[in-house]
Amino acid sequence: MFNPSRAMISRSLFPADSPYARSLRIAWPEGIAAAVITAIADYYLIPLALMMGAVPYEIGLLVAIPHLLGSLSQLWACRMVLTLGSRRRVLVLSAASQAVFFAPLAILPFFPFSGRFAFMIALVAVYRILGNLIGTVLSSLLGDYLDENWRGKFLGWRLRIVGIAGLVTMASAGALMSHAKLQWASGAFLIVFTAASLSRAVSACYLSRVQDVPYAHPANGAAGSFSLWQFLGGFGSRNFTNFVVYAAGMMFSAMVVSPYISVYMLKELKFDYFTYITIHMAAVTSGLLVFPLWGHHADKVGNAHILKATGALIPFIPLYWMTVKTPWILFLCECCSGFIWAGFNLCAVNFIFDAVRPENRVKCLSYFNLLNGIAIFAGSSAGGFLSSHLPQWFGSRFYLLCLISFLGRLGTTLYLSGKFREVRPALPKLSNLDLFFSVLGIKPAFTEAEN
Repeated sequence: MFNPSRAMISRSLFPADSPYARSLRIAWPEGIAAAVITAIADYYLIPLALMMGAVPYEIGLLVAIPHLLGSLSQLWACRMVLTLGSRRRVLVLSAASQAVFFAPLAILPFFPFSGRFAFMIALVAVYRILGNLIGTVLSSLLGDYLDENWRGKFLGWRLRIVGIAGLVTMASAGALMSHAKLQWASGAFLIVFTAASLSRAVSACYLSRVQDVPYAHPANGAAGSFSLWQFLGGFGSRNFTNFVVYAAGMMFSAMVVSPYISVYMLKELKFDYFTYITIHMAAVTSGLLVFPLWGHHADKVGNAHILKATGALIPFIPLYWMTVKTPWILFLCECCSGFIWAGFNLCAVNFIFDAVRPENRVKCLSYFNLLNGIAIFAGSSAGGFLSSHLPQWFGSRFYLLCLISFLGRLGTTLYLSGKFREVRPALPKLSNLDLFFSVLGIKPAFTEAEN
């Protein structure tokens, strides 16, 4: 039977005769299911820890340790694919296991035993390890499904759909917890985290239906085979290594302050859960609106151009947290932040697909995620230490964290953004101002007819 929505997706996002059309259609409902657990983990783990009595330094550990272990697991991503003999098998096993290990977080508030917070960190660490494996393997598989002419547009569209699902999840959870009385807060967390675990189980079912693509991993010693140390040794001379170091530097600087924005809003500004999640939703909302637009422009002007243009603005994001306390102004500022980070994050993944041969994608994605995970660990650990040892500045240590993050991002942009280049040949030139105007639709530089 003819399905209009199915035909529309095929015509607009990838060739109708693509051998992977069925898997690409599965990719968006799977993303919706996965978005639920991602949104809960990203935006409600810290409130859960605060409700359990965690202090800022412990929040730093909750962010840093799982991300470090998750990033180190990337060293075995290729081996896991080769051992199980199938990327699909890795995805299904990891997603199902993630659902199982995330579930106990739902009941943790009801059991105030000694070592409860350490147990929480252990559960979140397993969640991050499995999530990083899923992200690396799924990205490499989607990269094999799509050629460069359709990749940016499809991934941008999928990120929008996934973002909407995450937005609905954030809003629903925020509304539930805002209306729950203090004595029912644990029950609200029980509902939210149980739903997140079940959603990942649904995601695993979808992943079991995608088409597997044989993974041709270069043998040791063959052309294209390289160790982590050989990869890092290419800094300064190898384009892709320079890009990864740049992205990791930006992540480190951002994570000095990012985990503590939630603490600042809930503990210092005394925002309720609804205000807290509404401000976070601003960045997600603006990001999901522009993901397809960034993807369309990345296909036209190149990913490196957008990475450098957005990277030049990212340093200034922490500054408004130093000066603004009004919720609706913070909401508008976060809309701008989401717009900028959407372009940066989308093109960071797309750049890997452009710069790396298919047989090396799992390995290079794992190295990229490894260094980013180490950067997250180092940045959030540094932020956790500084949040307890910095002097008060205008009544809060948080403002000095913002200043340090600003300086780190600015230094990364000035020193590292010029060390990598675009890999696609013969792309049209477009100024940064015209690029932003075009993405916003004020002065379009490219139209759909040009596809």
